[in-house]
Amino acid sequence: MSSLLLAIWSLWQRRGRVVLAALALAFGIASVILGLSIVSGYQKEIEKMTFGAYSRALIIRENKLVLDVYGPPNLADGQALKSSLEGFENIIFRRSSQIEVRHSRETYYTKAVGFFGDFSLETGDRLYWGKLPDTNTKEAKRQCLLGYRLAAKLKILRTKTKPKTIIVNDAICDLVGIMAEPESRIEEAYGLAVVMPFNFLVHYVDNSEDRGVDELDQITVIFKPDVKLADKTRKADRIMRKNHGIPQTHASGFTYNDENFPLKALEKQRNLVGMIILVLGGLSVLVSALGFGVIWVNMLTARKSEIATQIAVGASFTKLLLQLIAEVCFIAISAAFIGFGLSYFIGHALQEMLGITIIIPPIQILWIVGFSVLLAIIIAMQAILSVALQPLSNLVK
Repeated sequence: MSSLLLAIWSLWQRRGRVVLAALALAFGIASVILGLSIVSGYQKEIEKMTFGAYSRALIIRENKLVLDVYGPPNLADGQALKSSLEGFENIIFRRSSQIEVRHSRETYYTKAVGFFGDFSLETGDRLYWGKLPDTNTKEAKRQCLLGYRLAAKLKILRTKTKPKTIIVNDAICDLVGIMAEPESRIEEAYGLAVVMPFNFLVHYVDNSEDRGVDELDQITVIFKPDVKLADKTRKADRIMRKNHGIPQTHASGFTYNDENFPLKALEKQRNLVGMIILVLGGLSVLVSALGFGVIWVNMLTARKSEIATQIAVGASFTKLLLQLIAEVCFIAISAAFIGFGLSYFIGHALQEMLGITIIIPPIQILWIVGFSVLLAIIIAMQAILSVALQPLSNLVK
């Protein structure tokens, strides 16, 4: 206890240098946290633009590479997944069909996509005009949403008065909206498409005779953040095998990720960003800890006479060492709190003024802060031992 009180008294006596040392380490820690937060936010934004909801989703489709044919996923599979899977945010049913879409004298051959569920999680909800169709209903509502590029092809995009209806495979459809110009790969996939409710597509638009009314192209299961997709993939596969009578000894009749947005590419991107974070964090921590060490060495050098006096009046080596360790621990821990506070307020200001996405990864930050404090203490201990172990005659020079 006496060593702790002496440490506090000693720090107060030279509070100017103590504040300088704490700020040197605090700014280093703040720069590390802020850098990690900006890189993490940037990674999330790139992931969102590149993969969209696919970054945390299972894309269940028929596996056409197996010899046994078990059929495509269907509505019953979707209901089974809803009742058995945990941790999902939404389940979306999708079916597409080749169509001829007409407006006035313009005709274009493209695809129609029928959704049941909140499709905006998959395609985005940005609109150039109008509103989203109601795809959460079982009714066959005649509502159509045009892709931005398709609207341009049909010469609807720049017209002041938008048409009330368009013709899709001889079926009249109410035009309710036009998607915004694509800004990501996900949105680009629907640039030339017509989006509509699932039952309208099945009963009025899809002319194919080889598919049942309940058959789907894919089921998209979007999970909450931080859910392990590997575990969910295994469980979803068991459900799909049970529904379609596929033995465990046979290859699965379904695939669980989109070949256009492979999970391996996503995992590689995350690992790359993780390596960047580690390198930047490590360098920043090392520089800040070395700066703190230099200031601490200067503080100890200036205190040689004080240390010599303590030894002369009978202070033991252990007591002196505990006092100096308590001082450096107090400074390092205080610097950690100051650094975290600085990074939070600077990050919040950048987010408000520049629109930068800031995401503070808590586990990584705790490791970085802990490592920063430990490294600073180790560097300071070298200086403490080099001074404390010197002969008394050298300390009084």
